[in-house]
Amino acid sequence: MCIFSPVKHPQRIGLIFLQLAICNLQTAVFSAPAQAKDSRTSLFTVSAADGSSATGPLDRLADDWSISLGGDKPETIPGSDVIALRRQKTPLPAMPQIEHGVFANGDHFPGKLVKLTEESVRFKPSFDEAQEIEAPLTAVTVWWFAAPDGVDDINLLRRRLASERRRRDVILLRNGDRVDGDTLLGVDKKEARIKVGPGKEVKIDRDKIAVLALNTELARMPNPRSAYGRIILTDGCRLALASARASNQALVGKTVFGVDVQIPLVNMVALSIHQGRAVYLSDLKPRRYEHTPYLSLRWPYMLDASVAGNDLRLAGSTYDKGIGLHSESRLTYDLGGNYQWFEALVGLDDQTGREGSAGIEVLIDGQVQDLGGKSELTAQAGPRSIHVKVAGAKELTLVVKFGRRGDVQGHVDWVDARVIK
Repeated sequence: MCIFSPVKHPQRIGLIFLQLAICNLQTAVFSAPAQAKDSRTSLFTVSAADGSSATGPLDRLADDWSISLGGDKPETIPGSDVIALRRQKTPLPAMPQIEHGVFANGDHFPGKLVKLTEESVRFKPSFDEAQEIEAPLTAVTVWWFAAPDGVDDINLLRRRLASERRRRDVILLRNGDRVDGDTLLGVDKKEARIKVGPGKEVKIDRDKIAVLALNTELARMPNPRSAYGRIILTDGCRLALASARASNQALVGKTVFGVDVQIPLVNMVALSIHQGRAVYLSDLKPRRYEHTPYLSLRWPYMLDASVAGNDLRLAGSTYDKGIGLHSESRLTYDLGGNYQWFEALVGLDDQTGREGSAGIEVLIDGQVQDLGGKSELTAQAGPRSIHVKVAGAKELTLVVKFGRRGDVQGHVDWVDARVIK
């Protein structure tokens, strides 16, 4: 940074311009290499199916999801073994707060809406507004422009709109009002048109709209038949890709709804492989759930959410997959002898568990496993990484026990809880 003092004499103006030129030269010399270093030598860690990991600069991502890392010890991990890729020292960002579309498969895609018709939606993605993406309208459940006035918790509203069932199209206005209609007829740069009854059409200025919540009974999303990737970008974008390849500082992929995208690699924070070797517990149906309340308040378990119904927030990151449990509870899954490993990151939720404590256990066929170290969780101690062998096991049970303060804020997140084939 260059700092200048006020100049009272005109003869010193030339000196100011000289100082400014030097400052600009310093900025060019020192800033450009820093940006290049970030895009070319950032370190990524690949988690493999056998529990091992490898770290290095991302050299290549191939169509079969194999990953090649460069650096001093180059290594290639076959796509069939890849579980996840994560940029080091970079937290997983929160869900987008800017304008974005929420898709039927849980994708959150930041971008500026160009046009919406009864058949499709066209928008410019925030990572490259030179691109224009068109998706079938049936793939979209919510288009978020801004939070309506008077909303205390934006994320809870977003989660509710993304998960609730609707038989009609709804427009939430920025002043807090809402318009319930039969069919959203279209949106352009000036206005939205919605049918609200037989032969009746209402027009609404676009700049008055906060959220478009679409009829979920019409929602359809292609289901990939093979392994697919899910990427997380720095702007909070969550996007499922049917295929992808990366080199030369760009990722080129095809979304599960068939659209080609090109994303700067510097924007990618994480990649996880789904329908491959890893199976997330939140995608399986538990065998049984047992909860013992401390007094009388009962808490259900939550899938892909904290036990309070919020996003899974742990150690400064926001996770997409996981299970929220409250003390004291036990959640049991049938493994059928089909898996080799169980792994998860476990801790007290950043938002609602900061003042709490809780004990945790992992049971394999009823036997308590040695997790190493103390079993009690506190916010000060931080989350714990768990990796347990389950080869041949029939049952897996996650246990959350009362902490030193009873059930006070015993909100435990089991993020990225998954079993490995």
